[in-house]
Amino acid sequence: MNPVLQAADDLLTQQAAQIATLEKQANTKVFDNLELTPWLLAPGTAANTGSTGSSATATQGQPGVSCAWFKLAPKGPYANGYWYNQLGADATRTSFTYDLRFMFGTAIDAAASQAVELDIQQVIGGVVYNMGWQFDFADNALRVWNRSGKTWVKTGKPCLRWIQGQWIHILAEQHRIGGNVIHDAITINGLRLPIDMSFPAPTLGLNDMLNCAIQLDGNKAGATYQIYLDAIKFNAGVL
Repeated sequence: MNPVLQAADDLLTQQAAQIATLEKQANTKVFDNLELTPWLLAPGTAANTGSTGSSATATQGQPGVSCAWFKLAPKGPYANGYWYNQLGADATRTSFTYDLRFMFGTAIDAAASQAVELDIQQVIGGVVYNMGWQFDFADNALRVWNRSGKTWVKTGKPCLRWIQGQWIHILAEQHRIGGNVIHDAITINGLRLPIDMSFPAPTLGLNDMLNCAIQLDGNKAGATYQIYLDAIKFNAGVL
């Protein structure tokens, strides 16, 4: 191809890509600074699993202008606390990013955590599109949630226990298509890990919703721990 025509063609391609990006951004709902809002606490002892376990006292707070904390005080082994934020049902949303930072304040807190989980739940006409990530420190494994099978599935990626006093920046990417949910990728402190794992969305008859959530899992000893959260941002877009 003539160099001039090639250059013109390349410019048109770049402009088309830029326009597509701008259109996607314009059609994205952004929920920012969620750490500064109160989160609801799910009842029961094992959210989303249909099983039961030890109960726990779960508390939250905003000690500063840009930082929040969740605290789990188990009353037995493997208890958990599931905090969620209602974002408003919207069946047009198909693509989601969950961006936030975590930090264990002390070595005791870091050692007491069995796992930390991120959860996204969109319900449309009773079909539950549930995308979840588990940072399983006890087993050194990053896992994703299969709501249809009610089980966590290993991604093959390790998950070392987070070091106290250090912020861990997490960016989770996921979407739904047809009757499936897809865990696309997760970025941890700038390192992006492609996952691309898909699961069918079950029909459970729940009311329409769009929620994001965070769960703290207690260990076998039932040790109490606290975690700090900051810069929580959730984007709901359209593919």
